[in-house]
Amino acid sequence: MKEIDFKLDECLIRLARLEDEPDLKAIAKTIWEGGDYLPRVMREWILEPWFIVCEYQGRVIACIKLTMLPDKSLWFEGMRVHGNLQGRGIGKLMNRAAMEYASRLASEHPGLRYEFSTYFLNHETLHLTSRMGFQQVESFHTLDKYGVRHLSEPDMITDPGMDIFDHFPHYLPVGWRTVRKHPDSLAYIRSHATVFATPRARYLIGGHENKDITILDPIPNDFRTELPYLQYFFGPKRKYSIIFPRSQASKIASLKNLGFRDWDDNPDMKPEMLVFSMPAVSE
Repeated sequence: MKEIDFKLDECLIRLARLEDEPDLKAIAKTIWEGGDYLPRVMREWILEPWFIVCEYQGRVIACIKLTMLPDKSLWFEGMRVHGNLQGRGIGKLMNRAAMEYASRLASEHPGLRYEFSTYFLNHETLHLTSRMGFQQVESFHTLDKYGVRHLSEPDMITDPGMDIFDHFPHYLPVGWRTVRKHPDSLAYIRSHATVFATPRARYLIGGHENKDITILDPIPNDFRTELPYLQYFFGPKRKYSIIFPRSQASKIASLKNLGFRDWDDNPDMKPEMLVFSMPAVSE
């Protein structure tokens, strides 16, 4: 992808098609050192509504996804701009396009809210969306760990109830999507996540490729005994992430003593996952 002579006004915004997959894979190679989840979900997203791409000179160079979640939440996710073309106004263009699509949906769904989550160091997204009117409504901590060798099978909870929200008064992370505390969210969780229990706590595993574990109950004091149960879903020594509420921040030091790590330097232990919301305004 050449960087020279780029002309923003030649960009074409449209819905994604299956033939866009090679270009989307090329975008993903420039994101997160090639570790982007986009290739794993792009076909699913193309077959769903509202996967928007930017085409330039016959190639897709950017994308963004809108997903309807329970309780009238329209979720914005998957914003990507090819690494060689960042800083040229394409992100703003994609945000405007997404908002145009979203406003049409808002006219069909009174009470709709626009929502998304992002990493706390994603300064460009934070700047753009704050100017659009989004406000932070929640935040969570997340840590990574390279797993243990031993596995223990937990008890599966096949029909979770509203009590899984006991320590999440407003939003519950299902991966990096969050669902609101609402009865309609239970059906989404049952179809998009796995809820399980150990002798000490309950957990939810969800997200793209099921790599994120939300800790539903207060973190047990001896969390080491929980690790084989968490590892069960990944196999020996595989990496995974945990997500937990700000109310459990006092446990961060003990978790790091067990080998959990921040993605980036975070000496002030700020919540890494930020959730934003904005009431929709229909046309």
